[in-house]
Formats: sequence, C-alpha cells, structure tokens
Amino acid sequence: MLALYTHRLLIPVGISLISVMSYAEDTSSRQSFDLSSRMVYSDVDDSLGFMHAFGIDYHKVVSNAQGDIGTLTAQLYVTRIDNLFPHPPFFDDKHDTELVTRIFNFNYTGLGKNLPNIKVGHIELPFGSEYRINTNGTLLQYTHPMNLGPKADWGVSINKQNASIDYEVSLTTGGGQSFRPDDASSYVLTGYIGTSSHHDFHYGFSFNQSKINQVERENYAVDVAYYEGLWGFSAEWLLGEKNDVNYQQSFTEINWRSPDEKQLYYLQLRLQRQFSDWSRQDLMLGTRYHFHRDLVLSAMLTYQEVQNTVQLSAQLRWRF
Repeated sequence: MLALYTHRLLIPVGISLISVMSYAEDTSSRQSFDLSSRMVYSDVDDSLGFMHAFGIDYHKVVSNAQGDIGTLTAQLYVTRIDNLFPHPPFFDDKHDTELVTRIFNFNYTGLGKNLPNIKVGHIELPFGSEYRINTNGTLLQYTHPMNLGPKADWGVSINKQNASIDYEVSLTTGGGQSFRPDDASSYVLTGYIGTSSHHDFHYGFSFNQSKINQVERENYAVDVAYYEGLWGFSAEWLLGEKNDVNYQQSFTEINWRSPDEKQLYYLQLRLQRQFSDWSRQDLMLGTRYHFHRDLVLSAMLTYQEVQNTVQLSAQLRWRF
C-alpha cells in the first residue's frame, strides 16, 4: 500500500514543482565537473578492482519576485567498474558501465519559514550519522548500505532545518537507481529528527521501515556528534531487524583535521551482534589530503576481524 501511495504522490508533486520552476527566475547556480579514479585491493582472492567516474554536480537556487522558492540539485555520473567485487547492486557484473544518479531532486522551500519544505526526486535517505555529512563520491562512508539497502532512492520527503532542529521524513520507491523497483510492492519509509548540526554538539533519532524485493527491514538509531577544536567524535547505536532476524550495531568515529583543513585522519569502529554472537567487527583507518581545493587524494584500510579480511582503497578525485 505504501508503494502505491509513493508512486501516486511522486508524479503529481514532481509535475507541480516543475511547473513552479518554469515560471521562476534563475538567480543563482553553480556547477562542477567531477572526475575520480578508485582502486580497491582485497586479500580474499588477492584481487585488484577499479572504479572510474565522471559526472556533473549542479546546484541551482530558484527564486521568484517574492524570494527563493527552492533548490535544484543534480549529480549524474558515468561510472565504470573493472574487476570490482563485491560491487554496488545496480551494476550487472564486475565489469560494467552505468549512468549513476547520486542525487537528483528539487527541494521546494516556498511554503514559508514555519512550514516544511517538500523535496521530490532522487533523495539521500535521512538516517543516522550519515544524514549530517556529505559522503557522496568519497571513501569515507558510514552505515547506509549495510542497514538500509539503498543510500538514495526515488520519492518525496518533507524536511526543515533551522537554528534549533533538523528533520526529514521520506517515502520512497525502494528502487535505488531505478525509478520503478523490480517488486511493485517495495517501499522505504525513513525519518530523522535532531538538534541543529550547526552546533558543536548535536544528536538525533532515526527510523527506517522498508520492503525491497521481499527483504523487509526495520531500524531505529540514535546518533551523537561532538567537535572540539580540530577533533571530532561521532557515534551511532542501532537496533534492527532484517527478515525477522534481530541485530544490534554500534558505529564510532574519531577524526582530526589539520588547521588549514588540507588533511583529515579518521578511525572508525563498527560492531554488529546477531544471535548473541559478533557478526561483524570492522576497523577502518583512513586519510584524505587536499593538494588544493579541487584535487583530493584519499586512502582507507579496512580490517574485518570476523571474516579475517583486509581491504585497501585509494582514490584520486578532481573537481573543476
């Protein structure tokens, strides 16, 4: 039933917002081309895989005579993988090329400061620590793919950010990259509410309920973050259920930035318990270095203790 409502809502809301945009004046836009090359080494089968991406990152603030009425965001990438396994599910196999939609939505803000915004399109799911941090196209990741399935999905949301609170609730199709999922009954309902991320200390609560291709999930999480000088600390605690199997998970990160913000170092720990046993104990150590504002080199080492595997990733990214 939720899947049916999602499709019924998405089409008319999208048409309405496009109509509004067609009568609005273009007042502000920015765009960047984005080129990246990533290498992934795994000791499981002594394999070396690659991911190359080239795309556009476009942002446009739309206004009319009364002021700003919304923001259009479009991130579209031609992405090639070679000998990459495991790989994101929207690739057919370990050698494939796809047009990948990272984010593609319009956030309508014209209802006023006391009413929510309406976002329609390809939306990053509002859940956990990752809701506060832009990780698209970076090695630095959190828990979206493991706990939710898709990181972003086609649908609608209501959202608001102000001086005291951030919130967003989304209803999406469950198709991930595809507007229409393989299973017509698929849906994803996700929500986040928390204190403003503009503060050095903030916290939030998340929920997620979904059915995607007969896989049912239900998750509830609490996240906190604290920043002191050049140091940052964040943590997330989650209770989840996947196809009637319960699990608990914790995710912790501590990071340090150089005073000129050219260097970032971080340490992450992910623990997951299922059936009273540790199903995951992952340690991630990463770094990021800005040669200048638009050229970034990143590296990350991942050790999975339960699986006894090591993965090394490196990426060079140039935005121009």
